[in-house]
Amino acid sequence: MANAPDIKKLAVIGCGSMGGGLALLFAEKGLEVLLNDPSEETMDGILSQAKDGGIGDRISEYKDYKTLCKNLGSPKVFLF
Repeated sequence: MANAPDIKKLAVIGCGSMGGGLALLFAEKGLEVLLNDPSEETMDGILSQAKDGGIGDRISEYKDYKTLCKNLGSPKVFLF
């Protein structure tokens, strides 16, 4: 069996109730999470919850895909 890639970062595109919850869980498990959502209010809510939970340093918001992809590294893992 081939070795699985070592994933340290992932992008969550759409962080409503389901995507936001998953983003928080991934961050709790030590992954760096890059968020993108059309609603800044939604992203701010997830960032606030992350900060309150002590994982605010693992979640960041990106307003455009180009910057998000540039900061994601490799392998690029997206959750839609």
